[in-house]
Amino acid sequence: MTLPANISINIFYLAAVFYAASLIVLPLPKKAWSVFFLCLGLAANLVSTIIRHLSIWPLLPMYAEPFFLPGCIAMMAVVIICFKKTEQGLYIIPLIIIFALIGVFFPNDFYLPILQSRTIFSHIFFLFTTIAHACFGAGAVLALLFIFRKDKGERPVFSRFIIWGFSCYSLALFSVQVWSYLGWSSPVVWTNYILTSSAATWFYYACFFHLHLLKRWRVEHRAAFVVAGFVLVFFFNYLPETGVFRMPVLIW
Repeated sequence: MTLPANISINIFYLAAVFYAASLIVLPLPKKAWSVFFLCLGLAANLVSTIIRHLSIWPLLPMYAEPFFLPGCIAMMAVVIICFKKTEQGLYIIPLIIIFALIGVFFPNDFYLPILQSRTIFSHIFFLFTTIAHACFGAGAVLALLFIFRKDKGERPVFSRFIIWGFSCYSLALFSVQVWSYLGWSSPVVWTNYILTSSAATWFYYACFFHLHLLKRWRVEHRAAFVVAGFVLVFFFNYLPETGVFRMPVLIW
């Protein structure tokens, strides 16, 4: 492992500390402190991800999503808070902490990159898949807020995140087909559980956009559908790609 990759791991640990700090100060009356630490965690997370990818470019690092997904979700929380002018984004912080902890206890990149990933389509697949998972996660949290009426009467916005997530997921599936054809001379490998579960996830969220045609398809039903969808994404798309967990250590 090269020095930049080592530095990226330590910076990610720092990002996890900032995320934890944003959650700790969240009960304070002044929410600016929570947003401040959240932005620090996002900045450190992005720096860690950039260093990680540049260290082995043009190859794609194996199991990079556990380190990048918290930053994607944090970015959406910041957008909701700063640009939508609503505190709904603060409720996403616990989800960021969960995925940051998964990254902290990840086995620190002892997996070698795939040789066939020497193509831009592998990086496009990784980027849009992670963004899609982040959209599905943020949408699920906002859907829970709507279900339990903790949004204080604000207009529910979880459907917008599902729309963006579905769009990014569609681009990810297209790019992975091109990557598969360039790397293994086959656009579809149905024996690969990643492709089959990804296709099933795409169809699940495609149903979300069609069920609005039902007269009984109320907003509450949409919210429950979104929450259940992210549970499926977590167990069938995200966890199978995390590998074996180990205790975190600082690497110099």
